[in-house]
Amino acid sequence: MPTTLSDAARTAGAPEDPDKLGAFICACGSQARQIVEPLGGTLPYPAEREHHTYTLYSRNGELKCETPAAAGETLGSPWLLRKKVWRISLGIMADQRPAEQRAAEFDDSIRSVSVVSGDGFKLDEGFYLLDSEGHWHRRTTEKAGLQLYAKHASGEKVRIILGNAAHAPWTRVMLPFQPEYPGGRRWNLGAPQLVYKPEPGSHPHWNLIFDHVGRELTEAL
Repeated sequence: MPTTLSDAARTAGAPEDPDKLGAFICACGSQARQIVEPLGGTLPYPAEREHHTYTLYSRNGELKCETPAAAGETLGSPWLLRKKVWRISLGIMADQRPAEQRAAEFDDSIRSVSVVSGDGFKLDEGFYLLDSEGHWHRRTTEKAGLQLYAKHASGEKVRIILGNAAHAPWTRVMLPFQPEYPGGRRWNLGAPQLVYKPEPGSHPHWNLIFDHVGRELTEAL
């Protein structure tokens, strides 16, 4: 069962609008319903409009539909006429995956990050974005949006990416000698690490160093 507009549109065979990223054009009402109904919605229209085209898209995360208005046509509620186009809000989300799963789609390029203060409260650090050389940079919301616009022409897409990331943030921790990802949505960014990974076996040269370092303190200890 599809959980996103794009998946449902792909299943129904509806192509993406080349002039409007993230919008899908349906050749008839039945095809539009094949997309809307698996997502838990309904698309009401008169039987005589079956062979009209319908465009499905997301705005602020909600699934919307529009269809060109014919001269003198009256659809009535819940359709609204705007600039010779009938529009309807379908009351369901265009992406129904859990928030963490939606955010994980872009975890390799953008993350909303917080840290835990001394009194236990989480403090927002803003967004971290990965540059073309593989380095993470801390960004304000404005700059994060600008960087995303370079990859995603749709403002709606950028808002959704930022919103999903903020809804499922990472917590930056400082755990020396631990993995970068110790579990959960924790990010052990910049923590001190061992130059060499410890391995079982004989290590006489290291023993000589450890026996020598701090030898003057042995008596006091």
